[in-house]
Amino acid sequence: MTARKWSWQGEVNDLTIYKQSKYGHVLSSEAGVTFFNSLTLEVLEGDQDDAEVWRSFERPRPIEDASAATEQVLVGSGLLVPVDRVEERRLLDKLTDIRLTQRKTRDGKFGFLRMSLTEKCNLKCDYCFVEEVIYKDLPKQPAPAERFLEHVEWLIQQNPGGWPTVQYFGGEPMLRWDLIQDTTRALEEAVAAGRIAGFTHEMTTNGTLMTSQRAQWLVEHDASLTISLDGWKEINDRHRVFHNGRGSYDLVIKAVKEIRAAGGEPRFLITLLPETVEILPKIVRFVVDELGAKSVAVNAPQPTADGWEVDGLLLSRSVQESWLFCNSRGVEFHSLGAFLVELINKRRPQPDRCFDGNPTGTEAHWGGYVAADGSLSFCIVWHQDERVTTPSVHQISKKRVTDWHYDTTTADDCDGCIAGMVCGGPCTLERLFNGGGLNPDRCKFFKTMVPFVLTQSSIGPRP
Repeated sequence: MTARKWSWQGEVNDLTIYKQSKYGHVLSSEAGVTFFNSLTLEVLEGDQDDAEVWRSFERPRPIEDASAATEQVLVGSGLLVPVDRVEERRLLDKLTDIRLTQRKTRDGKFGFLRMSLTEKCNLKCDYCFVEEVIYKDLPKQPAPAERFLEHVEWLIQQNPGGWPTVQYFGGEPMLRWDLIQDTTRALEEAVAAGRIAGFTHEMTTNGTLMTSQRAQWLVEHDASLTISLDGWKEINDRHRVFHNGRGSYDLVIKAVKEIRAAGGEPRFLITLLPETVEILPKIVRFVVDELGAKSVAVNAPQPTADGWEVDGLLLSRSVQESWLFCNSRGVEFHSLGAFLVELINKRRPQPDRCFDGNPTGTEAHWGGYVAADGSLSFCIVWHQDERVTTPSVHQISKKRVTDWHYDTTTADDCDGCIAGMVCGGPCTLERLFNGGGLNPDRCKFFKTMVPFVLTQSSIGPRP
């Protein structure tokens, strides 16, 4: 057995009665046996003989040979603990302490703005959460361009010498093409003046309004482009349709060709429904093999009162198969759960509950959502609730933002969970939706994703 980033200078006491730690997990795969401490995020590589030693402590007992290497590693890594060791809530208490520290020390700076330039869209996708959940009660007239540019100026001021990110979002952002150009120009002027070191700007679009001229402009200005496409023509055009019911697939493919002709390469974004979650691997194969995708992303599932809009276990299985396929083809794959590799590799707990938080950065760079009416939310999904919104960027309270991200509410069921330290628990938005309890789909997803990451040599945290 070998340890990754592990050393221990203690001694095994052969008079002590040891038991398996509730945070110890043993996983077998074709590559061998992986031991995982879900409290410390320690990963150990072993073999079946090591696993047998571990199983022999299912009933507490003393160590027969205090010099045996396996026993020493199991004790030293906290996988075996004395029977008098109190383990209840150790994980929860540690996670709470981390969150309390983050509340006090994180700077509360915003480094990302998702700007919904308009709530209008030339498509009427039958699953659109923007239309059905967020925008249905909001005014239809978008805020003037000056209001959005004020937010961009505020973002620049938040990041002196830094590298902020702006995402053009909607509705369909290309309905306000002039505002995209104005925002880009403002960011470029800030770089030229030395106010920021650079910036990232990206757009999530349905692609149907793309032209060769727009594609050329976006590529020349280094915009990162994400095209929504849910699969082959039959699948895509069943849900992603114009207001007259006509499908959007052909125009999306035309947009992809125009972007490539201009020298760019879009990312393909797939949104799953209950009836398509199990065929995600087929959809991913299609966009890679038939459309030549170099980067594929899967939309994070939207929370509901009962969990997610798709089953968490089915999503986990489909993400795993799709991830392995993309790795085999050298294709970038982005999905909920992909951050687990870095968290475990760096033994860094996930204190931020947000889907799109900054789990690996050294300082907090919050994400904000500028709604079509010009208001700002510090939840990048939800901005219809006064608990997360503010009418002015100058009225943002660091306490409100940190409380949202670092809510210290915990659940006893998380204490011994293999994903307890890296899942983050239900996001605050999910808690608002389901009355404060655990999200069963999130639990199913992460309880199966963590073992997958740990045991897959092509993606997991190996020594």
